[in-house]
Amino acid sequence: MAGKRNNRCRPQDQTSSNGHAAQDATVTLPSLHEAVLAATGGLINPSPWFNHSAGLDGEATAVDEYSTNIMAHFQCPNSGCGRAGWGSKKVGILIRRYYSSHHDSDINNPNVWPLFGAGAGAEAMGYDAVVFNQRCKRCNGLGAMAVDEGAYVERVAYRLKKWAGVPMATQVYAPRLLGPEHESELCEGCKAGYCMRSAIRQHD
Repeated sequence: MAGKRNNRCRPQDQTSSNGHAAQDATVTLPSLHEAVLAATGGLINPSPWFNHSAGLDGEATAVDEYSTNIMAHFQCPNSGCGRAGWGSKKVGILIRRYYSSHHDSDINNPNVWPLFGAGAGAEAMGYDAVVFNQRCKRCNGLGAMAVDEGAYVERVAYRLKKWAGVPMATQVYAPRLLGPEHESELCEGCKAGYCMRSAIRQHD
């Protein structure tokens, strides 16, 4: 099993002078792909590949998706705002999978999706994970986000293993772990209709 990662990641390596990421409404983290593969423990064969080209409009070609939450820290890049920063345990993330060839015609191909222990001849599934930013409560500007790597890797690897048919125990996150009340008006995931904010969440 891969060791737990606790350090923060700067999305897309676009850093500002304060060490956080350049602010965008959504970000992807292809730099963590190898860590995600390591966290799957080699149980998905062949290994999944990261879809670099989908963007937020990837739902047009994605064949499955799953919304959940991770953790991140934010700083307000507005020098005139004065807010130091904030943390959140309810940062929306949308994980999506794709056909190997990106074509719907593969839907009846039994080799499109790798199953647990699949051997030679199976085609690897593609995936991406879109992380949604949050806005500053004081000035409403997009925050400079630093994602918790451990939370990201754990959530994405778990979902890929579930999609690949690897036997997995259902994970439950208790309300006491979720932090303060989520402010939907400041969440880009909520605005896009993808943020998961229930009191008790399960990875099914």
